[in-house]
Amino acid sequence: MGYYLEKNQSKDILQPHFVYSVKGDLIKPNQALADLNAKFKTEGGFIVNTTKTQEQIVRKLDAEVSFAHGKADGTVINENDVVIKIGGNTENLHFIPTPDASTIGIDVGDKQIDTPIFVKETAESTEPSKMIGRIKAESYNAVYSFDKE
Repeated sequence: MGYYLEKNQSKDILQPHFVYSVKGDLIKPNQALADLNAKFKTEGGFIVNTTKTQEQIVRKLDAEVSFAHGKADGTVINENDVVIKIGGNTENLHFIPTPDASTIGIDVGDKQIDTPIFVKETAESTEPSKMIGRIKAESYNAVYSFDKE
């Protein structure tokens, strides 16, 4: 998971492009996680940039999400401020910007839903060890990788 910079069509701005990859046999089917009880956390693993400014700043934010019987509750933090609340479930994570999101260029009304990918440590593992995904929104783009605690 990560990003690379590429010049835009007019060749005057470097724009980040987010990527992630995972081997197919390491993916845990989301349907098998309907009753998941686990906590996932990352330090700097929620990588985001805003799309409405010329600056194209990439930020690496901290985040965590807890699942109780498959229901998600979490946050994305910029410095000490919660900029995005996370809800939903294992099949559809809801990313809801807070009023503090505007401090980093994310529109407060730019709510997004993503289907996360739960990754196992080995093909034989039964439990996920990571959760990854990608968000393409109107005011921001992001990739994320959370480790299970």
